[in-house]
Amino acid sequence: MLSNYYYENILLLFGYNLRKARKEISRVKKLSRDDFKQWQEAKRWEIVNYHFNNNNFYKDKVGSKLPDRWEKLPIIEKKHFQKNLVNLISTPFIRKSLYKANTSGSSGIPLNFAKDKYCHAKSWVTIKNLYGHHDIELGSKEARFYGIPKDLFGYSYERLKDFIFNRKRFIIFDMSPVVLNNFINRFRNCKIEFIYGYTNSILLFSEYLIKNKIILKNICSSLKKVIVTAELCTEREKKIIEEGTGVGVINEYGASECSIIAFECVNGFQHIIEENLFVENNDIGEILITDLSNKAMPFIRYNIGDRGCIESIKCSCEFANNRILTNLTGRTNDTIILPNGRISPGLTFFYISREILEKTGGVIKEMVVRQTAINRIEIDVVSEKEFTQRHKNFIKNQIVKYLRYDLDIVVNNINSIPRGESGKIKPFISEIHK
Repeated sequence: MLSNYYYENILLLFGYNLRKARKEISRVKKLSRDDFKQWQEAKRWEIVNYHFNNNNFYKDKVGSKLPDRWEKLPIIEKKHFQKNLVNLISTPFIRKSLYKANTSGSSGIPLNFAKDKYCHAKSWVTIKNLYGHHDIELGSKEARFYGIPKDLFGYSYERLKDFIFNRKRFIIFDMSPVVLNNFINRFRNCKIEFIYGYTNSILLFSEYLIKNKIILKNICSSLKKVIVTAELCTEREKKIIEEGTGVGVINEYGASECSIIAFECVNGFQHIIEENLFVENNDIGEILITDLSNKAMPFIRYNIGDRGCIESIKCSCEFANNRILTNLTGRTNDTIILPNGRISPGLTFFYISREILEKTGGVIKEMVVRQTAINRIEIDVVSEKEFTQRHKNFIKNQIVKYLRYDLDIVVNNINSIPRGESGKIKPFISEIHK
């Protein structure tokens, strides 16, 4: 592994001053809780005033005068950012070099976004600090379970980043046994220190390891941890991944446009990264994010599209002063709306799917549930063995049992489940919100 000094200088070459960012974060983390609250409130209003005075998009949202209370500031939805990126960037940064990227659209609304480079440098420092608590250094050999762009530029750019940051990419568009066997061989031949990637894909790999009586740590002794991101990882799924890999699993909750929002500590709590973000709930429990540093684009009271609870709790870890995120239930556009008006979170189908996969004795390999109309559910199933009418009836009965409503349920036995550009599979998709 190359030194952290090497990686810091590489990032500095691209305009990311990690040293300056580290000093600021270190100073803030030494504040008492009361002093920190005062600092954070000042930073909140500082970023609001900055964009109000320098960003026409945000000023139009706020109106001619700033309100005197935080709660009166407008909530920014993803759909509000569906504009030409140039029209969203604050004036001083229009002609400057910025970090630009886009979200995968897992919430159903992909968007292009920008961050000023100092803001993104703070994200890098945060990642380094958080991973360091789990004995993972910047530049530790990583197995990245991700997709990859198919266009030449995007593909080449991602491969360059993989080379610079010491990553081995495990492309998860195809998770067939032949590919999974190849994954195993790569672990045998490479000193991977941690796995990072989509919960669903790492779960499938772990189930394959268990099925073949392989513990990954036994064939790759350098492996330390698995970090799951992008999709909810239930406690049961966590146990499966730990059994298959032989190492602990860490939950990371974040979004491309805001970097890491919360991260699991050694005691199992997901602490909010409050030195970078102010996190709050709206009236219906949706999570709102304010990026305290991003001067390029106004992520202020930004509705990330998830629901969760924010709590204060005593914890013995180094992030004891940071509040925690609990009861994260996934994307709000992935809710089940029944004809009687009852709403059920899409998280319900994590449990339905898992029970179906268990009780059909390995017949079903993958499945996706889609709500295609208010009274209609379609289940796309990929089966490894003969898929009978009995299996279809069992699936229908399970859904009725969980939802307690007799919907029109259609089961489609298909050859493969398509993945988006990101490579993700979502267990439940609502098509009536689009």
